[in-house]
Amino acid sequence: MTSPEQEKDLESDTSLKHDSSDNNGDLPPQTSNPSEITRDQRAILRDTSKGQSPNETPSSDLPNPPNGGSTAWIQCIGSFCLWFAVWGLVNSSGVYQAYYEDVLLTNSSSSSISWIGSLQLFLMIGGTSIIGPIFDRGYLRSLLLTGTFLIVFGLMMTSLCTAYWQFMLAQGVCMGLGMSCLFVPLVAVLPPYFTTRRALAMGIAASGSSIGAIIFAIMFQQLQPKIGFGWAIRCIGFVVLASLAFPLVTMRKLVTQSPPRAFIDRSALKEWPFILTLPAMFLVFLGLYCPYFYIEVFSVQTHAASSEITQYLIVFMNAGSLFGRLLPNILADKVGPINTIITIAFITGAVGLSWIGVTAQPGIITFGVLYGFFSGSYVALTAVVWAALSPNPRVLGTRIAMMTIPQAAGLLIGNPIGGTLVNGSSFLGLQLFCGLTVMSSGFFLVGARWAQIKAGAGWKG
Repeated sequence: MTSPEQEKDLESDTSLKHDSSDNNGDLPPQTSNPSEITRDQRAILRDTSKGQSPNETPSSDLPNPPNGGSTAWIQCIGSFCLWFAVWGLVNSSGVYQAYYEDVLLTNSSSSSISWIGSLQLFLMIGGTSIIGPIFDRGYLRSLLLTGTFLIVFGLMMTSLCTAYWQFMLAQGVCMGLGMSCLFVPLVAVLPPYFTTRRALAMGIAASGSSIGAIIFAIMFQQLQPKIGFGWAIRCIGFVVLASLAFPLVTMRKLVTQSPPRAFIDRSALKEWPFILTLPAMFLVFLGLYCPYFYIEVFSVQTHAASSEITQYLIVFMNAGSLFGRLLPNILADKVGPINTIITIAFITGAVGLSWIGVTAQPGIITFGVLYGFFSGSYVALTAVVWAALSPNPRVLGTRIAMMTIPQAAGLLIGNPIGGTLVNGSSFLGLQLFCGLTVMSSGFFLVGARWAQIKAGAGWKG
């Protein structure tokens, strides 16, 4: 903290500091009016005036997050738009899975068709091992532009597809690569802007995925019978393009680019909370998305709901997810993100196992809403947990990339494995797989929390 007199001295000396930092890409953009310099700029300028490079700034001396204000909340809106477009498409995958099985790809099995969405998820998450360090080096705008182009182009190509391999290339590969460019920005730009309200801000942003999925699912179900598959997908593509325009214009990193670094932060591999979270991420994403992919197929095969209700089960799940991404995040600000996600992991697994008892329409609707609520909570909290396990924001992108490697592996094989466990109209194997994998992740998270306590962390972690 600086005294008013010190801040006045800093402001009067701003022009000199500007001259000394013109070639330093790690300083934030300077203002033409010295009185408009921000607190975050002063913090970095203090380090520079002491002869310390911003690149070498220890985590304890990084700029203080504004924890609110117009700039921070604009970043929240931008992140919301990214979640809306990226995870909104992912969370509406069930409508495409059912349509492909019934109409376009009738010669392919459920497991084979699920590889389209699983490959998309794998590339989106797995690509962060490359995208994370690129993000850390300051190429946010390039990532946003590339991701926007690939996703919209992939949707337009999907609208023309008729064969399995075409869907794999357009929807799986092209869109997956585009999503990977946007995944790190949607989880890494926002957290440095907040401290005590970080989980709330991330929850608001993550709620965009549920709203997006609801809108995309309803659009497809309403437009496809009237204008056909191709134009229904194109209309979704136009909405995605519009939603991605806002972050392209407004999103900025609070902590600017770091110097080139390794693609792995070796210090993280010496921290037991980080290490134990890795298998938790693998296990939970093995089974977490199985209901999103197969709930409509389950309803059709078992006649658990009418055809009118079946086509909107994805909407019910994402309606539950919308609230799940907000309420537990408020709790996480009070009791800590890891404490909260442990509870959510066990509850989500239990709800997944309750799927076994679903036989009628009220039950499947209730299951969809509850599972959407708690699974949405888990997904929204993962970004907050990643930030909590990365005390230095300058390596947040790299650590996210490391954390998402096991997550991507789980997403790649989880849904196809679940599909192979379906035996005709019997979904027992899939239901057990879903519930037990998600629940087992909670035990590793308990271990991670215990390691935090042993290391001297407070009760909130």
